[in-house]
Amino acid sequence: MFLLFLLLLPGVVLAQPVTLRQDVLTLPTYRENDPEVNPPFDLFRPRGPFVYPYTMRTGLGGPKADQPWRVVHLENEYLACRVLPDLGGHLYGCLDKISGQEMFFANPAIKKDWIAPRAAWVSLGIEQSFPLAHSFQSVSPVQFTAMRNADGSAGVIVGAVDRVSGMEWRVAYTLHPGKAYLEQKVRLYNRGDMRQRYHWWSNAAIRLGAAPVIFSLPAYVTEPHGAGSLESWPISSAGTDRSTTAAYKDGAGLFAYSCREPFFGAWHPESRTGVVHFADPAEVPGKKIWVWGSDGDQYVRKGLTDDGSSYVEIQAGVFPSQDTFEFLEPQASRSFTEYWIPVRDIGGITRSTLAAALHITRGEGSLTLEANVTSAVASADIRLMHGDEVVSQWRADLDPARTFRRNIDGPPAEPLTIRILNAGGETLLTHTEGAYDAVKLADASPRPAADSGKRDTVQDFLDAGRGAELQAFRDTALSEYQKGLARFDNEPALRMAAGRLLAAFHRYRESAVMLAGVAGAEAAYYRGLALLRSGDGGSAWNTWDSIRADAVYGPAAGIQLAGILARAGEKLAAAGLLGELDTPRAAALRSALQRRAGEAASSLSDPLDTLTRIERKDEGILTQLAQEPEWILDAASDYMHAGLWEDALSILNQTYPAAPPNSTEPGAAPPQSYALITYYRAYCRQKLGQAPDADFRLAASQPVRYVFPSRALEFDILRAAIAFNDTDANAHFLLGCLYMNSRMAPEAKVEWQLAQRLNPAIPGLAQSLRQAQALAP
Repeated sequence: MFLLFLLLLPGVVLAQPVTLRQDVLTLPTYRENDPEVNPPFDLFRPRGPFVYPYTMRTGLGGPKADQPWRVVHLENEYLACRVLPDLGGHLYGCLDKISGQEMFFANPAIKKDWIAPRAAWVSLGIEQSFPLAHSFQSVSPVQFTAMRNADGSAGVIVGAVDRVSGMEWRVAYTLHPGKAYLEQKVRLYNRGDMRQRYHWWSNAAIRLGAAPVIFSLPAYVTEPHGAGSLESWPISSAGTDRSTTAAYKDGAGLFAYSCREPFFGAWHPESRTGVVHFADPAEVPGKKIWVWGSDGDQYVRKGLTDDGSSYVEIQAGVFPSQDTFEFLEPQASRSFTEYWIPVRDIGGITRSTLAAALHITRGEGSLTLEANVTSAVASADIRLMHGDEVVSQWRADLDPARTFRRNIDGPPAEPLTIRILNAGGETLLTHTEGAYDAVKLADASPRPAADSGKRDTVQDFLDAGRGAELQAFRDTALSEYQKGLARFDNEPALRMAAGRLLAAFHRYRESAVMLAGVAGAEAAYYRGLALLRSGDGGSAWNTWDSIRADAVYGPAAGIQLAGILARAGEKLAAAGLLGELDTPRAAALRSALQRRAGEAASSLSDPLDTLTRIERKDEGILTQLAQEPEWILDAASDYMHAGLWEDALSILNQTYPAAPPNSTEPGAAPPQSYALITYYRAYCRQKLGQAPDADFRLAASQPVRYVFPSRALEFDILRAAIAFNDTDANAHFLLGCLYMNSRMAPEAKVEWQLAQRLNPAIPGLAQSLRQAQALAP
């Protein structure tokens, strides 16, 4: 009876738990051939993109055939969303069950083209861009896991460790019972030893129909992608309405300039539906629209889709524009939440909050007010006000399935204010006509002037170097710092910058010398890193111990100190130190050390972290690791950092199942055939006092196609392999790759020449050696 009573109450919806399931989505897919075999070193590609240790995926445009793709389905009363973990973790589509319209562009074919940094890219749904535009994993398999929560919500978490930077990204897509929006929680984490440049953009593709799409950008000014000037929005200085896709002949990317509003979106006039992105502007200020233009659409309809369709994009980022990057310090993380909200049966998007979307339009002597809500609101209070005067007021039960609409004849002149409150008086939305929290063109500052090349002060050199680092031109940056030191001898700030960059290049002895005597926690942290990897662990300990309390570099120093303790056999002391650190990497390492020391291990809650899942013996973790040998090496490296050689050996020595179709990088070897895994295994056996002979011999005979080492630890491993067998061509080739990636071209050439004499047939060796010999001395 009580249930029946609730059902009879107006506006009451009994929300059901979100459903979650995994199956296979069969899509027409154009075959991608194997990647390029030549390692794409930065020094060979001075203009970028800088993708080593990834492969370049240029073998596109093969024949089409139906292929299975793993898909995770999330569904509640209002939305049915699908996530493709094997295509970069894209959110493929999200059906608004009320309108019957897809919120995003669910491309009916997987048709890759050369757009992303590694070439291969596909247009569909929501793409996550980290640490740069389109990412290195845009169409690669990523790790994923499902989650069910006590409140009835459910979701899927996707994420990966970027091999270029060593940073980790993850997204938790969640649907909540009774809520007509998709929640997207993001965490960016630098799990490595060096600071790294990054930005983050969520790029949502939205189908372009027969009628133009209308953009709702709550700004007065836009700035272009790349070069160009500031321009008024939505009406340009030439009188063009740029809020409609009909205005664009050529492709255009436009960023909202100095906009502090939390929302923006796109709307389809033919279906009267749209999509809103909502986020705290203090965390996610970037708002961008992208159009291909009428000319570019022809390329999309032929080159990226199979059904002649096209799309536009709304993109949200943690910085105001995609030209902006910042640094994420070692062991630092950044978390924020974004939302995607469908609107339906509404004439546009004037304003949106997480609770409601509003459209206002004035006609000849009339005003129309329309509103959607994202959850049921009983006895809502809607007020139309002119200043402090209430012009009209309504009470209504609002529901996501019904649009609230009122027409007002003879309304007062602008500006009117609309307020929507719930029965408890809490404001769900407020909007005043024509008022957005954004800078107007008359008050906008011009873009900073481009680098003039003039260097008169220490700061000039520091700024030039920092700018080059943020744009990934690290060799240029080091040159700027070195030029500055030539003019300003022994300048501490320049030595700090140069020493840090030398450490990033694994040139530790040079880094230690450069940083000697430089004050400050940052210098101490990087000097400790250089000292440890130059063989002076005692001095490294003292250096790091002195900055343990530092808010920025203390956690990174703590991870290193715990590693020194653990490798010395002090497992519980190391675990205690890690317990003082609030970083994702520290938690899993602490639990592993406690377990190995025979103590009760700390509970672990991270649902996606590889080491956590191994420690918990999660079902399916071996199948997931079988997709990518480098994920196995990530976990092994963590265990080795803590001196847990047995645990590292255990996962390196596993028999991994066959990976599902389309769940590996093209051309990738399975773990049991991946030479670096075998080298790691031999090195762990050495550390445990076991015979490494069989593994070193096996590694020397395994193929090294697409095996591109990059970790600092791998210097030790490959040198150990050569010490065991100096006729191991594979080890010489791979060590040469490490040297070249560290800008040590002479050392790389020596190793490659040795490898060529021993086995000239190694894929990529001959061309790499030719390119190295062509470098300026």
